Amino acid sequence: WVDTIEVPNIFPWLKKNELLITTGYAIKNDTDALTGLIEDLYRVQAAGLAIKTRFLGSISEDAIALADRLQVPLIEIPPDIPFIDITHPLMKALVDEHNNKLEFSELMNAKFMELELNSGGFEEITQMLSNLISQPVIITTPNFEVLSQSGARGRFAPAELFAPDADGSLRLIAQLTDQVQGGDITRQLKGPAGIRLLSRSAIVKKQICGYIFVVYMERFPDDMQLIALNHAATSLALEFAKLQVLEDNTRIMDSNLFIDLMTGNIKLADEADYRAQMLRWPGVPLRIAVADIDDFEAASLHLQEEDIQQLKEGISSAIKKHMASRGVHCNVITKSDSFTCLMSDVYHKQQLFEAFQEIHGRIREKFGMNLTIGISETCREYIEIPSFYEEARDAIAIGRMPNIRRAVVDIRDVRLEQALMKTADSPYFRRFVETTIWELQEFDRKNKTRLLETLETLVKNMGARNKTAEELFLHRNTLSNRIKKIEKITGYNLSKNENLFNLGLALKMRYFL
Repeated sequence: WVDTIEVPNIFPWLKKNELLITTGYAIKNDTDALTGLIEDLYRVQAAGLAIKTRFLGSISEDAIALADRLQVPLIEIPPDIPFIDITHPLMKALVDEHNNKLEFSELMNAKFMELELNSGGFEEITQMLSNLISQPVIITTPNFEVLSQSGARGRFAPAELFAPDADGSLRLIAQLTDQVQGGDITRQLKGPAGIRLLSRSAIVKKQICGYIFVVYMERFPDDMQLIALNHAATSLALEFAKLQVLEDNTRIMDSNLFIDLMTGNIKLADEADYRAQMLRWPGVPLRIAVADIDDFEAASLHLQEEDIQQLKEGISSAIKKHMASRGVHCNVITKSDSFTCLMSDVYHKQQLFEAFQEIHGRIREKFGMNLTIGISETCREYIEIPSFYEEARDAIAIGRMPNIRRAVVDIRDVRLEQALMKTADSPYFRRFVETTIWELQEFDRKNKTRLLETLETLVKNMGARNKTAEELFLHRNTLSNRIKKIEKITGYNLSKNENLFNLGLALKMRYFL
C-alpha cells in the first residue's frame, strides 16, 4: 500500500509493506526525528520512506547510514514532482498485480476443482502442481510416509530425501521431518547437499491430514507458484476428506454387520453371505484374528477421548498396512480396545504367525502398547463367525496366562488349555487338582522349597532324570532326593508314565482355578 501522513507521532499509523510518503513538515524542527522514523519503519517492516526535503532540508548522513544498515529504502523526491505522480502509478501497479493474482487464483481454483470432480487422486494432484510450478513435488501422510511424487521437465526429487520404511514404503528423512512444526501452514526446510524444500500442510477439521513438499534447488517459489501450492493444498485436503468419509462409512457398515452376527440378529446364512459380499469381506473359508490391547485402561489413563480415538485408528491402520505388505488382505473391525481381523484361509499358518509377531513389535515400538493376539481355527460360513471369534478370544486368554505368556497364540496350538479353561468350573476339576498336587504346592509355600518346579520339569522331560537334573542345574543325587520327597507327599510313583501324565495334567489345570 501507499500512504501519506503529516503528523508528529507517525508510529501508530505505520503498517507492514506500506510505502510512506511525506513532506517532513511535522518533523522539520526535530533533528533526530528522521532517524527515529526510519527505526519505526524497520520495526513494522514497512516498504520504505519517500520524502520531500523542502521543509526538512538535506537528509543527514546519519539517516542515510541508518537506512542502509537497516535496509529501509530511503527515497528523496524532487521538489517539482507532485505526490499524485507517485501514488497513482504505484497504486495502479499494486491493483493490477492484485487483480492478476486474483485471476490466476481463479484459474488455479478451476483447474483443481475440475481435477476433484474428475476423481483426481494423490498422483493427479502431485502431477498437476509439479507441472504448474515446474518443480518436483512430494505428497505425504501426517507421518511423512510418501503417498506420491512427481517431477517436472525430467527433474524429480533427489533420492537422498527418502528413507525406506520397515514395510518397504518410502518416508521422508528425519533431517526434514524434524524441521516441520505440526501446526505450521508453510515452512522452509533445509535438506542434504544444499537442497531446499517448502512444506505446506493440508488441514481437515483442524487436524493436519497430509503435507505437500516442493523441492527447489535455486530460486524460491514466486507468488504465483505459492498461489498454485495453496490451491493444491485445498485439493489435497478434499481428497483426504473424501477418503475419511469413505473409511468412516465402511467402518460403520463393517461394525454393524459384525455386531449383527455376534448378537444373532442374522438368522439366515444367505443374508450373512450377501451382506459380507457387499462389503467385500474376505471370502470363506476364513480365519479370525483378534488383537487385544493389554491393560488398556491403565495405558490410556492420561489420554483424552480424541487421542484415544486417534490411537485406535492408528493401530487399525498399522495392522492393515503391515498385513498388506506381507501379501495378506484383511478387514479390520475395531471394537472397544480390540481389533478383529478377517482373513481368507489361503495363508500358511507360519505366514500369519510371523506377520502378527511383527505387528506386535511394531505397535509396541510406535504406540507404546502391548498386544495379545489370538488366531482362530478355519471358519467356513460367515454366520459361524461368533463361535470362531470366541476361539480367538480364548487364545488371547490362554496367551496371557502366567505359565504361557505369548504375544501371538494360534488356538490350534493350545487345544488342551482351551478344554481345561472351558471345564475349570466343574467341582471334579478342582477335586482332581486338590488330590494330586495341592499338598505339594502347600509344602513349597510353607518351606520355601521348589518341589513343584522340579515335578514340572520332570514331567516336561517325560521322566528323563538326567535331562531334568541338567536343566535344573542339580546333581543327580539331589534330584533323586527331591523326587523321593515328591513321591512321599503326593503318593505317586514317579517312575510310572501314567502317574507322570496325571500329575502333568494337574500341573496344567492348577492355572485355571
